[in-house]
Amino acid sequence: MPRSGWAYTDLGYFNELGGMTGSVQFRTDCNSLSGSTNFVFASSSNRVGIRYDLTQPGFDIQRGSTALPLYHPNAALEVRGDMNVTGSIYAKNYYIQNVSFVDLTGSTKFGDSSGDTHKFIGSMGIGVDFATPSGVEPSSVLHIMAEHPKITMQANAANGDSQFLFKSANGTQLANFRCDTTSNALNHFGMSAGTSEDHLVIDSTGYIGIGTTSPQELLHLKSSVSYKPELLIENSNSDAVHSILRFYKSTTDEAAGDDIGAIFFTGKDAANSNADMAWILGAGSTVDAGAEEGVIHMGVASAGAAATASLSIVGQGTANTTYVYLGDPASGGTTSLGINTVAPGADLEINAEHPQLLLRSSSANGDGTIKFKSLDGTQLANIRCDTTSNALNHLGISAGTGEDHLVVHSSGNVGINDISPSHTLDVDGDINLTGGFSFDDGTAVTSIDVDISSVSGSDDTLASAKAIKTYVDAVATASDLDFQGDSGGALSIDLDSETLTIAGTSNEIETVGSGNTLTIGLPNDVTIGSDLAVTDSLVVDTSTLVVNASGYTDKVGIGTATPGADLEINNEHPKLLLRSNSANGDPQVLFKSGDGTQLANIRVGASSNAVENVSISTGSNDNHLVVHSSGRVGIADTVPGTALQVSAADAYLTLKNTTAENGEGGAETKIIFEDHADVSLGQFEVSHSGTADDTKGKMIFSTHTGSALTAAVTINDEQMVTMSGDLDITSTRDATDATGDTGALRVEGGASIAQSVYLGSILSVAGDTQFLGDTATFSSANSQDPLVIIKNTTNDANGARLQFVKDKGAAGADGDDIGVIEFVGDDAGQTQTTFAKILAEVSEADNTDEAGKLSFMVAESDGTTTTLTAGLVLEGEHATDGEVDVTIGAGVASTTTVVGTSQFNADATFGVDDTGVDVRVFSATASEGVLYDASEDELALLLTTKLKFHDVGGGEEIFASADGHLEINAETTLDITAPTVDINASTKVNIDGVVDITDTTDATDATGDTGALRCEGGASIAKKLYVGTDLDVDGTSNLDAVDIDGIVDINPGTSAGSPALRVVSSDVDQVGFKVESTNTTAHAVSINCDDSLTTGNALHIDHNDAATSAVNPKTVHIDFDKDGVTGDGVTSGYTLMDLEMNDGATNHANATVQMVGLDLDITSANAQGACNNYGILVDVSGGDVNVAANFTGDTASQTAVSIRNSGNNANRYGLLIQAGTNSISGTPGSNVYAILQSGNGSATNGIIVNSGASDGNVAFAASSDERLKRDIVPTKVVGLDVLNKIEMSEFRWKKDGSDGPLTKVGFVAQNCEEVYPEMVAETGADLWSQHGELNHDVKTVSPSELIPVMVKAIQELSASNKALVSKIEELEQKLS
Repeated sequence: MPRSGWAYTDLGYFNELGGMTGSVQFRTDCNSLSGSTNFVFASSSNRVGIRYDLTQPGFDIQRGSTALPLYHPNAALEVRGDMNVTGSIYAKNYYIQNVSFVDLTGSTKFGDSSGDTHKFIGSMGIGVDFATPSGVEPSSVLHIMAEHPKITMQANAANGDSQFLFKSANGTQLANFRCDTTSNALNHFGMSAGTSEDHLVIDSTGYIGIGTTSPQELLHLKSSVSYKPELLIENSNSDAVHSILRFYKSTTDEAAGDDIGAIFFTGKDAANSNADMAWILGAGSTVDAGAEEGVIHMGVASAGAAATASLSIVGQGTANTTYVYLGDPASGGTTSLGINTVAPGADLEINAEHPQLLLRSSSANGDGTIKFKSLDGTQLANIRCDTTSNALNHLGISAGTGEDHLVVHSSGNVGINDISPSHTLDVDGDINLTGGFSFDDGTAVTSIDVDISSVSGSDDTLASAKAIKTYVDAVATASDLDFQGDSGGALSIDLDSETLTIAGTSNEIETVGSGNTLTIGLPNDVTIGSDLAVTDSLVVDTSTLVVNASGYTDKVGIGTATPGADLEINNEHPKLLLRSNSANGDPQVLFKSGDGTQLANIRVGASSNAVENVSISTGSNDNHLVVHSSGRVGIADTVPGTALQVSAADAYLTLKNTTAENGEGGAETKIIFEDHADVSLGQFEVSHSGTADDTKGKMIFSTHTGSALTAAVTINDEQMVTMSGDLDITSTRDATDATGDTGALRVEGGASIAQSVYLGSILSVAGDTQFLGDTATFSSANSQDPLVIIKNTTNDANGARLQFVKDKGAAGADGDDIGVIEFVGDDAGQTQTTFAKILAEVSEADNTDEAGKLSFMVAESDGTTTTLTAGLVLEGEHATDGEVDVTIGAGVASTTTVVGTSQFNADATFGVDDTGVDVRVFSATASEGVLYDASEDELALLLTTKLKFHDVGGGEEIFASADGHLEINAETTLDITAPTVDINASTKVNIDGVVDITDTTDATDATGDTGALRCEGGASIAKKLYVGTDLDVDGTSNLDAVDIDGIVDINPGTSAGSPALRVVSSDVDQVGFKVESTNTTAHAVSINCDDSLTTGNALHIDHNDAATSAVNPKTVHIDFDKDGVTGDGVTSGYTLMDLEMNDGATNHANATVQMVGLDLDITSANAQGACNNYGILVDVSGGDVNVAANFTGDTASQTAVSIRNSGNNANRYGLLIQAGTNSISGTPGSNVYAILQSGNGSATNGIIVNSGASDGNVAFAASSDERLKRDIVPTKVVGLDVLNKIEMSEFRWKKDGSDGPLTKVGFVAQNCEEVYPEMVAETGADLWSQHGELNHDVKTVSPSELIPVMVKAIQELSASNKALVSKIEELEQKLS
């Protein structure tokens, strides 16, 4: 029977009674529990269950036919209800159900710096599905499951920063997420590795920064480390799909030429300004559907100019057709392509040890052609490679538009007008040989012998085929060679017409013929021509196993008997193992061409039996493509720091769309920037622009507006930038000029602005300004503003202008207004009233007889009406020359007041008709003054009145007195500018002062009627005359002395032989002609002659000396003295005489031009006494380097200096060299007469020295100093053997013919070369012209090279002689 109670144990007796009930139960298991159990402990599973709410059942166990609500704990500790823990909780699985708030107090508070540690060992699941033990298991340490799971971290301070920290097992911080906050507002959200902060930042605007906490764009990467930051895009998929950097323009209104995307490379210039140094731009040149085309431009800045396209890739109308071109023709610049060179010297330059230019056809039957055309497109020549089925037929070279004039066949044969030559050279046409032909040994053939039955033995004839066959048939007997092979029947070889061939390659059988012996054997390396089947293992120990050698098509199969490739491994998981026998060995797979050249390699870099990287490279290089042991990939970088790192001087990124889309927006490439939800936040797109078959492209920068990607910036094919939003330039940089290169906004072209423009500072316009509107208003609320300033800053006499233009579009008429300036202000009633006006009109509109009128008008009133009336009018006369009428005042009662001095430069008319009026000017005394009497038409000075002209201070004065005198003070300068003062011939003017003529009119002839000072007679000037410009004298000038500081232009007239300038000096101490110049750059004397000079001389000096006494005259004496002190570090060069000649003309092909720098011709006809003639005497001394003469020639096969003593008789000397003292003392050889060096002076090959301690011993010397040598050991050369092997010959020179003199003993270079090649050299044939025209170099012999051999031979003879003498003495002793 059942028992009830507070606590029970698990005893079989009670079980038999029907189970236990109660609040606390101790059981061995938990299979049968009462529904009222609050606490249970199961000893078999060490589980404790606590239930607070009995309405929540445990696990239902079917017992009998009744389902009881039992409580069954499924964990070591399971609490259903609230749980208060004052210490720590350690749990493998921790389930919390329906917890909306946790109230932790005391030391158990989370975040309490001194509180207990809260550990969760195992997994924590938060969510409804984790509520019961039978629910979902947490799949991680923390697993949150909800419809919209969230984790909220809220700081309790306005400036608190929330963080997620990630640490290692030892507590090292590995990474963190941080929310940077100020005043409860987000600054940025940062993610970082290690203990650093903000490696990646998202600011409050959504901008992302990497390496910066203040991103300026949607994505901003910044680094201060070299070659950083990098943008890495990696695709680790094993398929053929690639990574994408996409520029996408998603607008629906794209037009041809719209830019899609660009990559700019911007840096700082020397002025710390941003400068676009290079760019890559992509655009769509054609947007028609199905015919899209695109273009990629790459450009760099050059010489300060904006970057223009340097390389462009353009899609064309034909499918899969792309054009690539260099340069931008519109920019006016030039672009050259250099391969392996940074400074190409031509449009295309390839710099390599063995440069190659490859033309590969895309068709199996394609013919590659190189064409040469003229400027107008005419084809001049071509080189064509004729191909069929990927095999060469022939290579043809032709002139004009023809083909295959000269053919090199695939067989190696050459044809002229024959595309299929069957011989080494086939010529379709005549061959004209004017001199026969020669073989390599020099044998010349001049005829064909058709009958060789009696052989003459001549080397200058060649037998014909028919003659040879006739001879062989006549003298040769037919013999057969019979033999039996290992397989097959017996063979018979007719020796007359057949050849016995022993088959087999060099690796199958070896045949060696020597004399009459044929040796047949197997080589060390044997090639098996048929299949080789290996049923077990094939071991190659120290030899080489060659499969598929050159010329064979054998294959190797492993696991297959029918390999489909050179090597096939057939297995479920085939492996190819390369195992290094060294811990640091690098296994490699090499790919080589037929000639053994390494084409590529795959290398595994290892260290201490651990892989470092795997690299793939071309050629014999290493590490082109590297996969590091970390999984990172490097291109030309063995230790990549990122998932993909490219290290190169030209690390470019190319995006290529291979689809044949040539229409607008087609062939696009994009860089797309997405967030975690795969939403495209930004995009950079490059596509075609324009219609099909064009070469235009465009770039589009797009951002997500919250609803869709929208183009923000578009750059079309015309380089035009279109922005759909506002342009906010925060730079405060001011513009300093109008070049378009300064200021915050820089536009080098024009600007069209449809709306208002507000300027906060000065508007500076460098060019013309045009206002197309009706009114231009300058408004200001400041006192005395606005102020309009028209300013000219040019350093000349011209000022600024304000111009009014009337352009009617029709003929002008009298009275047309041209321009008006009105002055408007408020009257007392605040009515805007015109108070003054300046009016310009057309007074006379007749063509070529125009006149104008300018009126200055002011407002005047009669008390009722206000009218603008002209008070000052200037009107030009149209029928006269140089007259302007001026009208002052308006109205009879108007008054004109002149304050100050009035000056009338012409007639002053007082009155309105010709009757005139008197004008009186009285002094303080009524009887004195000036009277103009109209009736007498005269101006009279009364009594002692004087008409006085003086300066402001009264210092300089001119008096016109009543007695008729004109007096000018001695200190007075009289300046007469206009009109001309005429003085009658009978009048004498005595001037006791200075005459200053300021007129600058130049004289044009010698008539006395031109110039500022005109004198038709002669002029006598007792003192010096200075002329500031040219002095032209038409006649002969007899001058005692002339001091000229300018140009003298002397025209001698047409008289032949008349000197232009003649200087006569008869005084022995007088210098006839002297030129002094203090200018440091100009010529003191310059003589220029044009090219019409044929027989004359540019400078001719005729010096005749008739003296009979001892004199030392010099025809030309040049004395140069350097007086200045050359400064520290300064290098100066002084040349006494510099002769330069240049033939820059294109001479006729048959012309001969001889240019002589200095021609000295000295002869003496004196037959008595001694006459010493010297062409050049040069004496140089006193310097650190004293070289009397330095001759340099730069012509191949020519001498730099030629010394000739003409005359073909005895006692002629070619060259005299003096060096050192007359009596030699000291070290022998101390006097060097000649030094022989290489052409560039880098090496001394020998010297000519005094070889003894007395005169008369001169020898050729070469360096032999022990201190210049190494590895010195006794020679192994046997001198006597060398001398005995050299054949001495007698001979005649070919040039002398068969009757020439016989050289009885001499060398032959070829014989010497076989024995002792050191004494033989080769020189050019042009040095031995006495032997006639030679077609080969000439071998020469240097007997001096035999001197050491001869010394060695003498030593050998001496030793042998000593031995013989010793033996003779020994024999003599025996005989005696």
